[in-house]
Amino acid sequence: MTKILMIESQLQICQRFMKCLETQGFEVILAENSVVGVRKIQSELPDLIISDLIMSESEDCNLNFLKALREHPSTAIIPLIVVINQYTQAEIRKVMEMGADDCITKFCNEEQLLSAIAVRLERFTFLQQCCATQLQEEI
Repeated sequence: MTKILMIESQLQICQRFMKCLETQGFEVILAENSVVGVRKIQSELPDLIISDLIMSESEDCNLNFLKALREHPSTAIIPLIVVINQYTQAEIRKVMEMGADDCITKFCNEEQLLSAIAVRLERFTFLQQCCATQLQEEI
């Protein structure tokens, strides 16, 4: 079963996404903020992370979260989909520069959410296969 960690402080968004994901057969793990999220990422090693990085936390906290995620070998390639309030070019650019793999709005529909997840999981699987192949060639 594919494991998705969802870091989201707003209960309504959390419940809507959770219902959609569980209906599709995903195992959903919840974290209410990025500090708890980092601990759960390290203990659970999810296949994908959906996170609201701009939650009322400081930008430093968000950067620390991304740094912790991207610097550790076991979590560096886990796909990260960031949830934002609105699609402005500046907002999208900002989260992509911070290290996000994809960006969706809090108001996306189920099809958009599932499509973003499918694309990121496909890429994650490809990267895992490339890493495994490279390791085998080195041995």
